[in-house]
Amino acid sequence: KPIEITENEKSFVVSKDNFKYVISKTYGELESIEKNGIELLKDRVKLTVMRAPIDNERVVKNKWYKFTRDWHAEGFDKLFNKCYTCEAKGNVVIATVKNSFTAG
Repeated sequence: KPIEITENEKSFVVSKDNFKYVISKTYGELESIEKNGIELLKDRVKLTVMRAPIDNERVVKNKWYKFTRDWHAEGFDKLFNKCYTCEAKGNVVIATVKNSFTAG
C-alpha cells in the first residue's frame, strides 16, 4: 500500500499501514506520530534554541528588567517560528518555516 496523504483545514495526515504522522499547517511541525494506534508524542515537536544576551544587549536587557524583572518572560532568549507555506506534492509534505530571535 502506498503512502496516503490527506488534508484538512489545520493539518496534513501522512499514513501507511500501522503508522500516521500529523503535520501542522500553522507551525509546519509534527503534531502527532502514531504507531499501531498508540500516540508516541506528548506534544507538538518544536525546534527550541536558547540564546544568551550578548554584551551589546545588556543595556536593553537592563531596561526591560526594570519593568518586567524577567528577560526570559519577554522571549528575547527564545527562537520563534513562522510557517509561510505547508503543502503536499506527490507523496511529500513540504513546509517552509523561518526562524528568528525576536520577542513574540
